[in-house]
Amino acid sequence: MASCSRAKATPAPPPFDGRAFIVAAMQLTRSDVDIATLARRKGSLPETRALAADVAREQQQMLDALAPLARKRSVPPPAVPDVQLALQQNLDSVIDLYDQAYVLGTMQNFDVLRAALDRAAVSNDRELQQFAQRWIPVVASRRAAAATLLNGRLGGSPFHVAP
Repeated sequence: MASCSRAKATPAPPPFDGRAFIVAAMQLTRSDVDIATLARRKGSLPETRALAADVAREQQQMLDALAPLARKRSVPPPAVPDVQLALQQNLDSVIDLYDQAYVLGTMQNFDVLRAALDRAAVSNDRELQQFAQRWIPVVASRRAAAATLLNGRLGGSPFHVAP
């Protein structure tokens, strides 16, 4: 007798949407530039301010690289989403533990951006594959630098979450 398995099939991921990727990447990079600019002013440690300067520079470069892709596909510059505006406002109001909060928020944004880049890297969109392959190492390196700062000099997350 053959046994019959009724295991549920994992649904296929939705097809890759290049326009949606560009919008999401532009929103994240714009927000990262904005919060890094704030951190360059508010960070108490020189290491935090240096990380913020690097993030602002690299994310602006990524935003600049996204602009012609957006124009080519008729994607208008998107507004920063409410969740990112809330992050910016929350960081602006933090007094104690600002450095930890900034680095943790930046790491979370990098995780979201990295996931989007990973999807683009395996998509059937050659132009966005190349874009993702160019930026994945940059995001991974900066995320690692942020984690090192958070877990080293800053003493870990003040919110008791896993970075």
